[in-house]
Amino acid sequence: MDDIRTLKSKINREYFEYYAKYSLIMSRSKKYVLLAKNESPDWQSDVLNIGVEVTRAIDKDIYLAYNIIGEYFGNVFVKNHIDEKIKERQEEYAAILGCDNPQSICYDDISNIANLKKGYIHKTIKLNKNYVKYNKNQLYIFTFKSMDEYEVKECFDLDLSIYRINYDLCFVNCLDRLYVCDFVNKNIIDTIFVNAGILQKIKKKALKKSNLYPSESTI
Repeated sequence: MDDIRTLKSKINREYFEYYAKYSLIMSRSKKYVLLAKNESPDWQSDVLNIGVEVTRAIDKDIYLAYNIIGEYFGNVFVKNHIDEKIKERQEEYAAILGCDNPQSICYDDISNIANLKKGYIHKTIKLNKNYVKYNKNQLYIFTFKSMDEYEVKECFDLDLSIYRINYDLCFVNCLDRLYVCDFVNKNIIDTIFVNAGILQKIKKKALKKSNLYPSESTI
């Protein structure tokens, strides 16, 4: 069972890593095709002298939501039915633990701003420790729901002066849009709106690469 969970976790992680790469290629620049899979950071290119780390702004306290992502790739970037899935999983755990009233997790209570800040700082600390450093160090963060520009800007109050190295760019994936941010200079450089057709292509490519390609009926 532990081996299966480890495998699911790995595939789950790889799905988002490949999604990030194809997202950058298809909505930002084709040069990102030169990125090669690696660790610390997840994507590296000596030719471009770029490293891209991928993470998700999901608090550990909502681990139930995190766990169902592995079973829910068909709708991973939309809210549809995710509340119900979380409830189903809670009820399963409650039955195992002999608890009659499992605590409810409200999707709308998930704080993108707080989680985005924590995710950014967590990865910045790692960047200053054991990462391979490139001329351009970039971070790609998935949020759990949509954010507007004002919400993203609320994340810029982080004190990054204490870190020797900071990310040059941070890509914030908010469902149908990709914010290109400079957290050091507290600026949104660009907002890329991605249409449904491109999102579908990115998802299919990521699913294939992570060995989770579903039937046509689920795409």
